[in-house]
Amino acid sequence: MGWIRACATVIYRLAGIEKSVGLSCPVVEQLSAVELLHRMPGRARRLRGEQPRRARTAHRHFYGR
Repeated sequence: MGWIRACATVIYRLAGIEKSVGLSCPVVEQLSAVELLHRMPGRARRLRGEQPRRARTAHRHFYGR
């Protein structure tokens, strides 16, 4: 998943979620996903287009705004 910059409350929430569902995945799976997305450029474009909406949703969930 990478690095996360957030207040302590959000980090604690994420840590709790990670323990229950596992937010990270092994490197081999990440590399496989990258390779698949390169083979499916339309899907990659759609996912990038959804990124701002997903970021807003996550922000509302964790910060309540």
